[in-house]
Parts: sequence; structure tokens; C-alpha cells
Amino acid sequence: MRKKILITMPSMFIGGAERSLLGLLDALDKDRFKVSLFLFRHEGEFMPLIPDTVNLLPSIPAYDALDRPIRDLLRKGRWIYGAMRIFAKLALTLRCRMAHQNASAFNTMFYIGKYLLPFLPRIQGEYDLAINFIGSSDILINRISANVKMGWVHTDYSKYNDFKALDDKMWRRWGAIDHIVNVSEDCTHVFRECFPFLSEKCITIENILSTNLIRRNALELDVSQDMPAESGVSRLCSVGRFCYAKNFDAIPAMVQLLNKQGCRVKWYLIGGGPDETLVREKIKENHVEGQVILLWEKINPYPYMKACDIYVQPSRYEGKAVTVREAQILGKPVLITDFPTAKSQLEDGVDGMICPLSIDGVVDGIRKLVDNKELREKLATTAAARDYSNREEVEKIYHMID
Repeated sequence: MRKKILITMPSMFIGGAERSLLGLLDALDKDRFKVSLFLFRHEGEFMPLIPDTVNLLPSIPAYDALDRPIRDLLRKGRWIYGAMRIFAKLALTLRCRMAHQNASAFNTMFYIGKYLLPFLPRIQGEYDLAINFIGSSDILINRISANVKMGWVHTDYSKYNDFKALDDKMWRRWGAIDHIVNVSEDCTHVFRECFPFLSEKCITIENILSTNLIRRNALELDVSQDMPAESGVSRLCSVGRFCYAKNFDAIPAMVQLLNKQGCRVKWYLIGGGPDETLVREKIKENHVEGQVILLWEKINPYPYMKACDIYVQPSRYEGKAVTVREAQILGKPVLITDFPTAKSQLEDGVDGMICPLSIDGVVDGIRKLVDNKELREKLATTAAARDYSNREEVEKIYHMID
């Protein structure tokens, strides 16, 4: 009899964690395991990409209150859920003021889950393994029956260290979970340093990617009109959420400096998010309209990544950037900043380059690649020849069940 795995996720909107989830769903052995997916709301551009072999559980209306904007809940007359979300926000704000700290994404999810939990029914079924891929740990602990429970952390926790006092209570609740998964060894090491009482529960499972799917999808579209080749102009590409972590707001200043140094580029940004207005303002402020080009979110960004000359990840911090791996799979020369986990992302000078995390550092790195065709080809060839799928990582999940 096949063992049963349940994975929970808020939604399937475009994002790195969602891409990682699709890779995991594709890799799990469907002959050995019956895999079910529970989404808080059945929404998002990636919904059609969920494999047919995965059992998508019916939606439970109460759960979408965890992820839906408060104003939407109130507009639809869902007063009790809207009120609980408001109480959660007020309680967290008060707690932050008392601690003289800001809220992190983690304790925001914790407070939302804590206040809504009494109104959330149990998720039906008995499972051998339940995985909380993103979301409130309270759901996994209190609303799911499973022999083994795993929670995922997708980021470098050192960047949340300022919130440690607030998060400590939340992570102690995670003590009821059997395994806490980080996406790189560096992230696991940092997490253990922050929360030593959870050290024995920590494991590393790298993002699992479908190499064949990425390469096949990269051939689906002709993007020559969106990203035309121009003599003497290097096409740069970055994919990700427009937010502080990704550092896209610094790109216009980088392009302005490249202009001053006589290096002609067009930098294409694929994504969307809270910093979109800020990025637009920075483009105007630096007078680089037409050189920093927003292509918005794409369900299939791979043709654009394949068309670029250099893929750049200028992040302030990352856990393990899925998009960097995808660019390497597509045989692109990759430049990333020296964020704390950068050395676990690629091998500097071999299958990519690491540059200082500053405007000057990124500009110097870009110029080095633009001016050195031999180096670009070396990085691209090495990356294309390596296996970044990490499909063997799924064996760690099997081991936890067995």
C-alpha cells in the first residue's frame, strides 16, 4: 500500500517557493506514495502546473482567511475572520512596540495562525508525512493528523536575527514538529545558531528542480520582440519579487553608473511586488528609462532567461535562489552578490561569479563579464554541464517516512 504524504501551501501565485514546490511534487515517487496538496486558496498562476498525479484536496473556505487581504474578507461580509485578522495585527503591533522591534514575516504568520486557529476545521485524513511548505505551524501541529511532521524555512534566518526575541516563542511551538527543513547547509547552520534548542530537529533539503521541464519551457516562446538583440548592448536579466531582499531598487543606479563607464546594457526585470513603485521611481530618478525594463510577472520566465546574455541576482539576502539555479540549468553566465549564503549557491569563478554586495561591486562584476567573452563562455559551459536538479534530495524525505 502506498504511504500518504500531505503538503500544505497558501496558494500558487508566482514565486520561488512555489517553483520549488512544483519541483518537489514532480520528483516524489507516485508509485510509492500518494501525494495530496492542500492549498489555503485555489488561486495563482501556477495552478495549471500542479502535476496530474497529485491529489489536490478540496478547498475549505475558512482557510483562505489566512492568506487573503483583510479588506477582501470584510467586503465579502466575513466579519469574524476579518476581525480575527485585525486582532492578530493589533496584538503583533503591540508586542513589537513593547519589544522595540518590527514584525518579521515569520511572526506575522504566527499571529495570524494563532488567532484564526479556533475557526479552522481539521484537514481530513490520516497521513504518514505532513509537510508545511509555507504557512502557519499551528495548522500543521493542531489541524493535521500525521505520523511525521515537517516544516520548511526558505530563507537565511540571519537576516531575521533582529526579530529573534519575538520569534523565539513561535519557534518553541515548532518543537512539536519532527523536522525543520532549511534549503541549504548555510541556512541550517545559521538557524541552529539562532535556535539551539531546535538543533536536533534541523535538516537540509535543497530545492528540487525539473531540469527537463525548465529547458523545454525555455523553447516555448519567441521573446525576440520583448528582448531584441542589439549590437554592442548586453542584455541582463533578473527574476524575482520586487522587495527589499531582491535589491531591485538599486538596479537603476547600477545602470546609470554603467552608462557613465561606457558599458551599454539593457536590464530586464521579471516579477512584481511591493517595491514596484519604488523601482519605477528609481528608474526616473536615475534617468534610465528604456534601459531598465519591467516585463512583469511571467508564468514561464525561462525563454527570457535563456535570451539574456548575463543573468544577475543582486540580492541583499537569499536562502537559496531558485532562479539562479534555473539560469545555470539554461547555461547562462550568472553573477550574484556576496549575500551570506552566496557560497552555497555557486562556485565562484567556476559555474558563476560572486561580486561585492554594493552598487560598485555589481557594476564591476557586470563589466568583467561583458568585457570577457571567454569567461562568460566558461561559466556558461560549466553550468550547463552540471546537474542542479537535486532529485536525490527527495531520498531524505523518504528516509523520514521510513
